[in-house]
Amino acid sequence: MHVADIDKGILGANGIVAGGPPISVGSALAAKIRKNGKVAVSFSGDGSVNQGTCFEAMNMAVVLQVPAVFVIENNYYSEHTHIDYAVGCNDLKARTEAFGFPVFVADGADFFAVYEAAGKAIAHARAGNGPAGVFAEQGRYHGHFVGDPQAYRGEGELENLRENHDPLKVFRQHMATSGDLSEAELDAIDAEVMAEIEQSVVDAKAAARPTPEQVTADVYIQYGATA
Repeated sequence: MHVADIDKGILGANGIVAGGPPISVGSALAAKIRKNGKVAVSFSGDGSVNQGTCFEAMNMAVVLQVPAVFVIENNYYSEHTHIDYAVGCNDLKARTEAFGFPVFVADGADFFAVYEAAGKAIAHARAGNGPAGVFAEQGRYHGHFVGDPQAYRGEGELENLRENHDPLKVFRQHMATSGDLSEAELDAIDAEVMAEIEQSVVDAKAAARPTPEQVTADVYIQYGATA
C-alpha cells in the first residue's frame, strides 16, 4: 500500500481512500507547466469513486486540462459491502465520463486488454487533450484484511473467479494461441519468480533488526529536541 520510489516516478500511495487522484492532478499540472511530456496516473476502486476528493480531482483535471489518467478498478467490494449496495450507480464508466473525458474499458483479467486501454488513455493525455480514464473490472480473491471470513461472498463466487477470471490463466491462454511463449517457458518463469520470493523471505528474516535511529529516516518532518 505504501509504495514510493521517486526515481521511478512513483510519488507514493497511501491508505486514504481516494487520496491518490488529487495528488495525481497536482503532478499532472506540474507536468503541463514544465512541458516535459509526462502523464500522471492514479488508481482508484469502486470505493474511491464514492469519495468527494475523487470527483473534485476529476473535475479539476478537466478544468485545467492536465495530462492525468484515472484508472478505476472495480473489484466489486468496498471492504465488505458489494457495489450493488454501496455505489448509487450501476455504470461507473458512465459516471466517470460525465466529467467530460473519455474512458477506455478493459477486462481486468486480461493483461493485453489493459495494456491497450492504458496506451490509448496515456496517448490521449500526452497529446494535450486533457485527462482520460481506464475502467477495468476484476473481482478480488482475498478479503479486506488478513483473517476476513468473507461471509458476504455468494456461494461459488470465489471459485468462479479463480477458475474463469484468473489473469495468469488468461495470459497463458493468450500465449497458447499466439505461440510467443511455450508452456515450458512460462513454467520456468513461474519457478524463477517463486524462487526469488522465497529467497527474499529468507533474506528478510536473516537481516539485522532495525535500530531506533532508523525510525526517523525518510520522513517528511524533522524530529529534534525542543526547548
